[in-house]
Amino acid sequence: MPTKKAPAKKTIEKKTVTKTVASKKTAVAKKTADKKSDQDKKSASPKKVTTSSEKSKVKTASKKVESNRSATPAKKAAVKKTVAKKLASKASPTKPSVAAGTKDAPPIVKRLNVVATFNRAIELRRKGQLRDAYLTCELVVRADPKNAPAYHLMGIIAAENQNFALALGLMQASLKLDPDNSAAHNNCGVVQRILKDAKAALANFEEAVALKPDYAEALNNMGVALRDLNRPKEALDYFKKALRIRPDYSDAKLNEAELLKSLK
Repeated sequence: MPTKKAPAKKTIEKKTVTKTVASKKTAVAKKTADKKSDQDKKSASPKKVTTSSEKSKVKTASKKVESNRSATPAKKAAVKKTVAKKLASKASPTKPSVAAGTKDAPPIVKRLNVVATFNRAIELRRKGQLRDAYLTCELVVRADPKNAPAYHLMGIIAAENQNFALALGLMQASLKLDPDNSAAHNNCGVVQRILKDAKAALANFEEAVALKPDYAEALNNMGVALRDLNRPKEALDYFKKALRIRPDYSDAKLNEAELLKSLK
């Protein structure tokens, strides 16, 4: 009969529910057991002990970090200053000068600058601007310390300003750099004669004539130095030699006439 089968279905449903509840209880119990075993493992594992040396290392590391942090603003400030200087140097134009313009220039450019400046000094002297000419020569020798012509020109300008001691030193400096400059020997002799050193003057005049045998001015000056040394006959010969090279040389004519007059 259909009325007797209904309870059997209910029994089956109850068993299923019971099984489900039992399985849930088993799962919960398993999770609890797993958690407990994990906690037991953690508590069983030995704790890491920090030794005194390790503590000091940690402190040292922390100090380094702090010092690095404190140094960072100073470094940043230094970098800012460096950048500012570079920008300032780019923005502000440098004053033009031979020394600054030729210091780091290639050799050819440096030489061209020195030559141009020296030529300007010659032009300034020609115009009578002796001070400016002298200062311009100083720029040349700063850029090129072995520039013999510049020292020679400075010596000439110093002599024209009646500073004969300075003139002599500059001309001798020029001759050390270029001993084969006949004009420098002649001018050096002129200054030495003014300074009452006739023997040294004669030696320089002789050197000038040896380098340039047709040097009329040096031949005339040799005659003057020989006359100062009381050697009139030899002096007369050199005046005549100068006039043979330059018949219109007025200084040699005058010196010859005066010497002939003194010999009568």
